[in-house]
Amino acid sequence: METTMMQMIKEYGRNIHLLIAEDDLVMQAFYRRMFDGIFETFTIKNNGSDAYDYICDPKIKPVDLIITDNYMPVMNGMELVQKVRERDFGVRIIVITSEADYNLMHNYMLNGVDAILPKPYNQELTMKVLHRTLHYINEKKLLEHYVEQLECMAKENIARKSAELKQRGEVHTRTPKLNKSEAQKSQTTKSPTLEEKYMIRNSVNDMEHVDVESLDIIGKERIEIFQEQISDLEFALCSVEDGNIPALRIALMDVLEGIRELVRTINVLGVFPIAANAATNLIRFIEKLDNSELQDREKRELFIDILVSMLEDFDKWIDMVFISKRTENIHYFDASFANTCLELEMIFKVREHKRTEAEVLEFF
Repeated sequence: METTMMQMIKEYGRNIHLLIAEDDLVMQAFYRRMFDGIFETFTIKNNGSDAYDYICDPKIKPVDLIITDNYMPVMNGMELVQKVRERDFGVRIIVITSEADYNLMHNYMLNGVDAILPKPYNQELTMKVLHRTLHYINEKKLLEHYVEQLECMAKENIARKSAELKQRGEVHTRTPKLNKSEAQKSQTTKSPTLEEKYMIRNSVNDMEHVDVESLDIIGKERIEIFQEQISDLEFALCSVEDGNIPALRIALMDVLEGIRELVRTINVLGVFPIAANAATNLIRFIEKLDNSELQDREKRELFIDILVSMLEDFDKWIDMVFISKRTENIHYFDASFANTCLELEMIFKVREHKRTEAEVLEFF
């Protein structure tokens, strides 16, 4: 009966492209017996040079894991690892060696290998290392898949919003939200829930309710200041003269500072990690956004519209959580905010390497 670890290795291996660099024919035969039927693709090369050429072949599906011997003719294991890392391949590497030299081990680790296994072969240790490494690879593949799915949804949203922007025509001007009076705040109008509003709602299911009492630590005065800041930021964005990139850049910096302060404060609650991380990444992206990219009028208009929409959602969320104290499903804010941040970046981003639909389906 198979052990649980071996079952997991087989489960992980069905999506893995394994390359082995080994000159010893006995070891090659051993690897074939050991890995037969486990990996999606399994290739053995006689030395580091052949292995490196195989990795660089554009017709070959990207290698996920390399297992390499240390001593080999033409190109040894260390040279192979160094050349692979010079090209910044994200491939995982396991080294097999009978050498017990500390400097050698240290150099391998500096070059980013995942493990160094001793000769002669130790089955228990090898299985543990293989299980751990394959787990990391599959987690990365799964994350990449989720990112691609989010990017697809973001692109669909961007296309829809871009079409809506064009339909409004050239006469359209943005109208920033004004500060709400107390009477307006007390009105109870039925509005769509975040679950209904955002496409990625299914990524969050039945999250725990947040302790309402803990929300009071920020204070009513601070909440009012936040909402005033949001209105000011919206007004600043909506007031930028079309095509005035320097003025837009100043407004964007003010928005980024406002987002920093808002997230810094609400993050004290410790229950919005996704939003905090998304905001941090968005801030970095906008800071690095070149003015030349903002010259494209269609992209610029769409970018400002989505950013204003995001600020409005922030204001509605503050109203719901800190004023109305309705905390059901507030974790949808995490998901929706993260999705909006992704949309903003996707306006300017072109993904260079994307798996085909067949490869995505094959992964699952």
